[in-house]
Amino acid sequence: MLVVGLMTISTFNLLQEIPFPSAVNQQFCGSVLIAPGMLAQVYVPTAAERVGDFSYFGGPLSDPSTGNPFPGNIIPLSRLPDPFALRVSSVSAVVLTPVLKGVRSVANGATPNPPGSLIYAQGASLAFATIIASSTPLPTHLQANFDDVSVTINGIPAPMYYVLPNYVSFQLPWEIDVSTGSATMIVTHNGIASAPLQFAVGEFSPGIYTTSGNGSGMAWAIFAAPSKINPNGQVAQAVSVGSYLGVPATGGDLLYIYAAGLGPAKNMVDGEAPCPLANNKPGSCPAGYSALDYSTITTPSITVGGVQAKVDASILDPTYPGLYLVFFEIPANAPQGNAVPIQLHIPGGPGTDPANVTIAIQ
Repeated sequence: MLVVGLMTISTFNLLQEIPFPSAVNQQFCGSVLIAPGMLAQVYVPTAAERVGDFSYFGGPLSDPSTGNPFPGNIIPLSRLPDPFALRVSSVSAVVLTPVLKGVRSVANGATPNPPGSLIYAQGASLAFATIIASSTPLPTHLQANFDDVSVTINGIPAPMYYVLPNYVSFQLPWEIDVSTGSATMIVTHNGIASAPLQFAVGEFSPGIYTTSGNGSGMAWAIFAAPSKINPNGQVAQAVSVGSYLGVPATGGDLLYIYAAGLGPAKNMVDGEAPCPLANNKPGSCPAGYSALDYSTITTPSITVGGVQAKVDASILDPTYPGLYLVFFEIPANAPQGNAVPIQLHIPGGPGTDPANVTIAIQ
């Protein structure tokens, strides 16, 4: 089999499995879709090609299993399919240029976003299939059978969480300069780069992750110590959320929220976390690990139903890059109800919408 062009081992193996008619002439058989976005022009092989002799071919033929060229462009008989009935004279890509349409916070769709944030871009032709990173440090390429996707921000490779045909999620590199108020993003899919997209960046953009996934409604407010109402409670809501038992919080309960956009911390490593994720499971923390070593430089404030709460800690999430954990205590005089507003605020700076996100208090 002769393949002209860059192909993956998976594609090479796929081609060997495609049945084609056997003949002795150079009759053209037509175009075959051998992978998403990749067409092959298929011919019946000559007598010489049937015994592996491609010495006439002008360029080197490489062994896809090793990457090394076949000497003299002679392919050993042991490597030829049986029966050998296929010659691919050219491979032409169905060119799909990635298109970018906008960049927003994963937490709540906010913009601008600061370095370190977990953000996403909408678009088209970003990948053929869904690819999700399962371990940290986060990769700067997401690869699968027919996809190789990367993102750069101002030329800096961005750690990536996942990519779909119309979305890509990544961490904004810590070293991005926000002084100009904007950054430039390019996504590259299988060697084809999108047009540059400018998007807004800033120093802070507070956000609270919610159970709806869109930044509105019930907060992911987790009991950091046993609930005073029900020690089995897991999330401070009047109803359970999936497998998380919902129990209203009460005055003095210690909770933490998953947050976004809180700016730099004392110790930052791009795309990494102190307790790495392995196969979607939290790994062990290093000896001597202390969460406070990863505290945010600026401590946010929290109000619950308009009442100031005591913030005990604001840290980088130890497992998931781009996330923050903010620990706080429910004020004794906080209002009660199943949808009490909770607001996250940077002192002297921006804050979340005071009515969008809620917890339950009894």
